Amino acid sequence: MPSARRSLRLSLKRLRDLRFHRAEACSDIVCDWFKIRNKIDRHPLADDLWRVHDWLIAPLTLQALDYRGLAKHIVEVLRTGEDFDGDMILLLRLIDEPPSSRKVALMTKHEAAVAEGLYDGLTKQPRRYEELVMKMEADQTLRTFWNRIRSHYARQFRPNTRGVMRRTLSKERGFSPCCAFNWKSKRDRFQITFDALCHRWCLYGYEKDTPLALKLTANSTPHGTMIFVPRGMSLAANGTFVWKAISQIHMAHGASRQGDKLFEIRIQRSKDRIKAKQLDAEARQMGLRGEPRYQYTLTKMGQLPNRVRWLKRLLHDC
Repeated sequence: MPSARRSLRLSLKRLRDLRFHRAEACSDIVCDWFKIRNKIDRHPLADDLWRVHDWLIAPLTLQALDYRGLAKHIVEVLRTGEDFDGDMILLLRLIDEPPSSRKVALMTKHEAAVAEGLYDGLTKQPRRYEELVMKMEADQTLRTFWNRIRSHYARQFRPNTRGVMRRTLSKERGFSPCCAFNWKSKRDRFQITFDALCHRWCLYGYEKDTPLALKLTANSTPHGTMIFVPRGMSLAANGTFVWKAISQIHMAHGASRQGDKLFEIRIQRSKDRIKAKQLDAEARQMGLRGEPRYQYTLTKMGQLPNRVRWLKRLLHDC
């Protein structure tokens, strides 16, 4: 997005549209950013700096870095008038282009569903969750252990505003290096005990006194899409997943459809693009402009004269 089209009002609105308390976490940094806007616009790394801003107001699901911390560091450096060191310049140059408006809209919608735990649309048999909930509510052993944990760790029990207490998250590839055993504090003891409860009954947490059964989920991450299948759920090739819904989540990353036929089409289009740009350069050297330039290229490529729009799209492809 060009710098001229950015504004504090628009950026704050984008943050308010996001879930996971992004407005509360980042509004102060965005306000500080726009207070030194002129300094940023005049900086030799202006384009790189504005990419950080655009990532800061993007859905958290897409962020591979702590852009809040990075933006705060940038503001502090620019306010002091210091230069960025070589390490920071390298990082700024490496940061990828921010997500498109379409991608932001898709991920914002996806995050809203994730925040509410709405995953039923991903499976063809959502009623199986009802059966799980009924079993857990009737499980006296689970209820007994839960009541013991609630009473024994009453001070350590700190659910969120909705009354939800979550277990420790599983990590990519199943490794949990940050979950080393620590029995020193009551808080640590509670978390370990609660994690053991959730593992035994295949839960992701509790909402007040209601056990929350693990569901089949598909979540977008900065690096791709992770599909999670609870260990107690059976799999069937055509009877488990709603692949269209999962594909919509994954396609928001910009992945194109694949297959032998589509591959051949893309290869041919790539060849046509190279040839078209070579012929277009020849036409320009010959002094041709406008329609004569397009017709020269189409004729040399063996295409019909009425394919000007096709040629224009080809020439403007990256």
